Amino acid sequence: MSDRFLWKSVLFGTALSLAGAGSIAARHLTIGSPEGGWSYPYTDSSGGGALGVLALSCLLVGAGVAASWGLLKRFAAGSEHAVPVPIQWTLILAWCLLAIPVQGLLRSTTPHSLGAIVASDTANSFYSVAVKTNARTLLSGFERRRHTWPLHAHSNLPGKLLLVRALTRVSTQPEVVAWLIIGLSNAGALLLYVFLRDSSGDRFLAGLGAILYLFTPATLYFVPLLNTVTPVVMLICACLMIRWLNTARVIYAVMLGVAVYGLALFEPTALIAGLLFSVLLIHRVASGRLPVRTALLHIGAALLSFVATYVVMIGWFGFDLFRAFAAVARDAARFNADSGRPYAVWVWQNLFDIAFGVGWCQTVLFAAALADGVVRWPSRWRLADAPLIVLICVSVLAMVGVADAIGVNRGEVTRLWIFMACLAQIPAAYVCRRLGSAFAFGLVIVATLVQTALAAAMIAFVAP
Repeated sequence: MSDRFLWKSVLFGTALSLAGAGSIAARHLTIGSPEGGWSYPYTDSSGGGALGVLALSCLLVGAGVAASWGLLKRFAAGSEHAVPVPIQWTLILAWCLLAIPVQGLLRSTTPHSLGAIVASDTANSFYSVAVKTNARTLLSGFERRRHTWPLHAHSNLPGKLLLVRALTRVSTQPEVVAWLIIGLSNAGALLLYVFLRDSSGDRFLAGLGAILYLFTPATLYFVPLLNTVTPVVMLICACLMIRWLNTARVIYAVMLGVAVYGLALFEPTALIAGLLFSVLLIHRVASGRLPVRTALLHIGAALLSFVATYVVMIGWFGFDLFRAFAAVARDAARFNADSGRPYAVWVWQNLFDIAFGVGWCQTVLFAAALADGVVRWPSRWRLADAPLIVLICVSVLAMVGVADAIGVNRGEVTRLWIFMACLAQIPAAYVCRRLGSAFAFGLVIVATLVQTALAAAMIAFVAP
């Protein structure tokens, strides 16, 4: 695919984001479906304050891109003046830190403080339970006590409660806990960098992907809710998966089994990332880089470590993951019925809402990256030769399709599918990597900030 096509995609994606932002400013765009039983209301704000926030955010991020672009390009393999590894990590960490004030600015246009959101039983409800219940009680008494807890606490498995409990060991102040959650969420950029670096061997692509991860619109709409941490837990599994595939060392398979248990405990929906892991595994086996026998033995080791963790949790805490999951799933089905959220409406509406969470510009670039990857496929349709970007795009599409078909998440997928929105930033990074242009990369981020600033100011995504 020519650079001209990719440039047109960037420009079209930018224009689409600006048009979408205009629709929000005019209050013509609805996120969710009133007919489906859920939509995000507009606030009383005119969005005027968003313009100043947008200008300052663009200035900070633009300065960051200008200052770091030269170093980012030198991340590339074969660069004449390759950047030492410690400097690479320092740069990605600096972006994680830079994103914090930008996230704070974008949230400043909303009527509720970060601390109020964390402390609210309506918006969050994990804090009020975690601050007065120790970890052992959260696990051993989960099935017995959860019906006495507020909505979000009793409708989730206890992983989020355990995380908040750990954070309250640092501070019990809701405002501090909120910033700790934001810091944890941003740590996902470091993990995405590792995943892309180890899977593609392209540190430049990995760096761009890490930066775009930090400005995923769905994440910016919902900080400091714990859904913004779900990608971190998923990416821990992804990094262990790719390290196992690269080294064929059984220890990583064993660690992956334990990590998958942790992912299920934190957010069962994110287990759908197993589709991505399966595609990567099949590709390695098909290409002959991982013997079938080794793959089967190591999968067995991963399953054993998962089962061992499951048994230990029952024996130590009396917590049965499968039984708890079944109870929460039954409640979710009952909630959809009681709330009047018909399946048919959300099958299509969810697709629009996840595109909004990914970013309209990034959604366009997703299609462009997939098309470019298919064109560059050396021997078309031979799985062993499939480019990584094709594997990732197809996996994300499959994840969205399966999650949508299951129908558990009817509405609110902008929040609930944040982990998929974060993965969908990779194709946008791929397009910017192919163009090698700071201007193209800056356009994508500015388009994202325009969409996010107006939406965060004018739509009540989080209301205590």
